[in-house]
Amino acid sequence: MYVWRHRKASAGASLAVMLAAAGWWGLAYAMELAATRLPVRLFWGDTKWLGFDLVRYYRPEAAADPTRAIAQVGPLFWPFLVYANLVLWGATGLFVWTLTRVSRRYWRQSLLLIVAVLLPSVANLAHNLNLGPFRLVEPTPFLFVLTGAVLVWGLFRFRLFDLAPAARTSVFETMLDAALVLDPYRRVVKLNPAAERALGVPAPRAVGRQVEQLLEVESSLVERADDPVLPEEVELAGRRYELSATPLADRSGRVTGKVVVLRDVTERHLAHERLVRLDE
Repeated sequence: MYVWRHRKASAGASLAVMLAAAGWWGLAYAMELAATRLPVRLFWGDTKWLGFDLVRYYRPEAAADPTRAIAQVGPLFWPFLVYANLVLWGATGLFVWTLTRVSRRYWRQSLLLIVAVLLPSVANLAHNLNLGPFRLVEPTPFLFVLTGAVLVWGLFRFRLFDLAPAARTSVFETMLDAALVLDPYRRVVKLNPAAERALGVPAPRAVGRQVEQLLEVESSLVERADDPVLPEEVELAGRRYELSATPLADRSGRVTGKVVVLRDVTERHLAHERLVRLDE
């Protein structure tokens, strides 16, 4: 309910739906395990799985001791398991590959997310392969409690899913001015080729660093760059740049970062110096 009230946050709605599904699964499975009569056990098994008898079912002889009954594999179980694991592991692999391309600086926060997502999947696989104590009870829905807590904490405390604000058009890539996209903590999440040339730093090394570290300026200067009337200036590799910053906001108006633009004004300064000399 808390996540749903904040569903306008990045990935908030998706997380709310996942938590609701995992919560229902955990509740239904808990009731199934607690049932002492086979009809009740079947009822909660049916509410846990859509098309329960095709995925898992109880043999008639389980009525003799329902508390020790173990669900058997149905005809659609293995196709469903293969499909679900392909989606989960494939998405995780894509996530890791994307982070590797963006920057290694996101590994600390993303590793926590990857472990939280894969932990229930590993437990589910151990249960389905009848490994050790996992044969009798499936811990997956209960591990989703831990996963859900980590995801909610990461989403609202560290904004784990805000890895790249949307500024990926061809206009951004071909701008003559250097442009850097920042997250809410003034870390660089994207920069165009002109910015790489101005900073003298390739994108993989720049992404994830504080913008004031790259520009070698005080953080207050970046904050003052929001003023369009009195733009700030910085010097990089012997050239002068006019610094301007524009806030980035989501649909609800919440500021999610900034776009910092560095306009090369070296020639303007040189022309001004020439005019001063001519006047003298």
